[in-house]
Parts: sequence; structure tokens; C-alpha cells
Amino acid sequence: MSKLLVLINLLVIFLDVFAQPIGNDLISVVVLYRHGDRAPVKAYKNDPYADESYWPLGFGELTNIGKKQQYGLGKWLRERYVDFLPVSYNKNDIKIHSSNVDRCLMSAESNVAGLYPPEGNQVWNDQLKWQPIPIHTTPKTEDAILAQSKPCSKYSKLLKELMEEEPFSSTLDKYKEQMDYFSKNSGENITTLVDLMDLYNTVYIENLHNLTQPDWTQSLLTEEIEQLSGLAWSAYAYTQDLARLRSGPLIDLILNHFENVKNNVEDTPKFLMLSGHDSTIAPLLTAMQVYDNKWPYYASSVIFELREGKNNDFVNVFYRNPTEIANITLPSCDFDCDFDNFQKVLAPVRTSLEDWNKECQQE
Repeated sequence: MSKLLVLINLLVIFLDVFAQPIGNDLISVVVLYRHGDRAPVKAYKNDPYADESYWPLGFGELTNIGKKQQYGLGKWLRERYVDFLPVSYNKNDIKIHSSNVDRCLMSAESNVAGLYPPEGNQVWNDQLKWQPIPIHTTPKTEDAILAQSKPCSKYSKLLKELMEEEPFSSTLDKYKEQMDYFSKNSGENITTLVDLMDLYNTVYIENLHNLTQPDWTQSLLTEEIEQLSGLAWSAYAYTQDLARLRSGPLIDLILNHFENVKNNVEDTPKFLMLSGHDSTIAPLLTAMQVYDNKWPYYASSVIFELREGKNNDFVNVFYRNPTEIANITLPSCDFDCDFDNFQKVLAPVRTSLEDWNKECQQE
């Protein structure tokens, strides 16, 4: 195991120990997290590790490290919400949705194993500290919320047009020589920031798992290229229209959930958990205008907490990565953001699934 993976395990343990329970003014919580550590989604043409035997469960699948990361996140959530979320599982308390991708589904299962170790009458096997918890999902081709892979012709058209505009067009010109170099050595045709991001991602993961890399990759695994990958992530929600079409249904889901909790709508749990991707988190942060152009690491989480205030309910937003949890403040909103104002700030990038479907058909 690489030193970096050992460090990640220690950080997971560290955050588990120092998770602090929250106050008693909490009304509802939504947690969106990225799946845990995975194998590369695919090998590049000249990849010395293209043989799937290097990845026992296959390309794109959750690794044992990823399972530990999500289990640790589940334990951290248990400590943080020990006074809010009962230790015994009850379907009325929580609902878990996952992208219909193996690594997300397995991450959700690993997470709730840490969140809900069975106790008392929920122990059904003395030799197994685990209990089945339902995970809800939607086919990828129909999922506009977590996988965000349901086709949208207007979104695809706008994204393609964006790549021909600033700052993306000049960035491609600036790095053309390097991209040609990467193309020659990788055997892939690296012509866009997304191509570069995909190559960087594969090599980064192989390096993370202590697989010796070809010399040419030294100029790929740099902070500069990582920042370019971050720029590529921001493109998915770079404009208001792109943000609405990419993350709008997700934002609508979160806000509707809080509205339903406030209005005591039947069958609305107080805790909503969403298992997604880096491609779910980065556009959401971009849509909220708080993205720092850094790749959302494995098991990174965006946490929304709805709290009861003296005059009105308010929202706190946090971003948790493997080393820290940070407060997130949206533009025109205090950290303790009045819920009505929170909705107002996000209104331009919020859309219902019904309206999303209609707009996606427009040219």
C-alpha cells in the first residue's frame, strides 16, 4: 500500500475521533458525498496497467480502501448526529439515494454500515455487525439528479459552445504543446480539457495505488495539470444556464426536501443521504459559486443543515474532505443563511424535473 493511502486511512480515523455532535436546533440534514476510492474507469491506450488483473473487481469499481473511507464517513456522521439521528435504523428517519453505478451503490452500503451498526433487537446475526438498509436508485439514462447522465440536448449544445469561448479556448491554445506530448506518450488523442482530465485521473489513481509510472507522467502529475482538471470540472456548470441544466434538479431536490420537512409533509424523513460522483459535487459547488477548482476527493461531502432560528429557519453548508470540514458561505448569504434567502440565492439555478425535461428539448 502506498504511503499516501496509509495517510488517508489515518486521516479517516482522525476525523472519526474528532467528529463533534451538533446542537439541538437541527431540523433536517442533506448529505451528498462522492463514492470512495476506485479503480480507474478505463486504461489509456499505452497504459502499462491496462490488464484488468491489476484491479481485482474491475475498472471503475470500489476498492477496499474506498469501502474503508465510506465506512469511516458513516461513523463520522453517526458521531456528528448522535443527538439527532437515532442509533436504531427507522425508515421514517432517513432515506438513501444512490447513483445507479456500482461504486456509488457499494459506497452507500459501506457508509450505512458505519452509520447504523445494529444494536438491541436489530441484531440479527451475532457474528455480523451489519444490517441491511434500503438504497434507492434510478437507471443512469433516466437520472438527471445524481448520475446526471440523462440526455439533455440543450445542455450538450451549450457545453460545446462554451469550450470555444474564454477562458477555455485560450487555455487549450496555451497548453497545446503539452497536450500533444501527452497524446504521443499515452496513445490517446488529448485535445480537450476533459480528455486531459480523464488521462490525469487514470494516472493519478495508478500512482496512488503504488503502480510505478512511466517517466513521461511526471509532467502530468503536477499541481498545474490538477488545476486544469479543476477548470474542466467547473465547465459543467460554468454559466447560469449550464448550472441550472446540470445541477438544477439536484438543488430542487434538496430545497424541496427542506420545504417538506418544514411543512410536515407525510413520509418525509429528516435525514436525506445522496451517494454520487465527483461529477455531481463539482458542478453543484460551481452552481452555488463556491467551487475552488479542486478535484473533489474520494468520500468528500457537501452537508446541508436546516436549523431553527429565533425569527426564521436558516441553513448551514459544510464541505468535508479527508482532512477537514469547512464552512461554506454562498454569495449574498451569511453562513447562517436565512432559509428564504437561501432559496432566493439558488432560484436562478434551480429547476424541477418537469421544467428540466421541457428545457432540455429546446434548441
